[in-house]
Amino acid sequence: HEPLVDFVEETAVITSSCCILDLDLRTCTIKDTDFAARFKLFVKRKDFCHALVGWFDVSFNACHVPVTFTTAPSGKTTHWKQTVFYLENVMRCHKTDMIAGLIAVRKNAKNPRDLDVKLQYQHCDSAGKSRAQA
Repeated sequence: HEPLVDFVEETAVITSSCCILDLDLRTCTIKDTDFAARFKLFVKRKDFCHALVGWFDVSFNACHVPVTFTTAPSGKTTHWKQTVFYLENVMRCHKTDMIAGLIAVRKNAKNPRDLDVKLQYQHCDSAGKSRAQA
C-alpha cells in the first residue's frame, strides 16, 4: 500500500508514540536519512488499529530565539500533515497490548525526493502472546 499524507485527529491515535530517528541538523549527513529502527507502541484503549502514523518534531536551538514545533496529531495543524501507513489487516487491540516492529527508510533510487519505507510489526497481548504480524 502507498502511504497517505493526511490530517489525523488526535482522538484517532490509540497508542503511545515512539521516536524512530533523532537527527542533529547541524551535524547529520545525507547518509543518516537512510535508516532502520525498532519501535514499540503501547495500546491505550480497546479499539481497532487500521494504520500506523508517522510525523516529525523539529527544534532549532542554535539561534537567538529557539523554534520548536511538531507535526503530530496532538499539535497545531501544519501543511506537512501526517503520514498514514494503512495496514493490510485491521488489528483488534486491547488496552495494554503492544505493537512492536521494525521500520526501514531509504531514499528512492529513481527519485531521491521519494522514500521507500518497509514496515514489519507484531501485535502482542500484555503477556507477549502474538495476536498478529505482518
